[in-house]
Amino acid sequence: MSQAIATISQPPVVYIRDGKIFANSLDVSKTFMKSHDMVLRDIGRCIARRNSAPPTTTRR
Repeated sequence: MSQAIATISQPPVVYIRDGKIFANSLDVSKTFMKSHDMVLRDIGRCIARRNSAPPTTTRR
């Protein structure tokens, strides 16, 4: 039985801007060995879910 071992040649670039975390979708797809179109699909689903969620209230 053979096993595939994934090696990451370069870690994905992740950065923070205005307190929000960003990553390149191509880096994400390579790091997690997923097709780029599926990563984009999932990003779209996350955005749609966030936009359809009821607003949250924060206490000050």
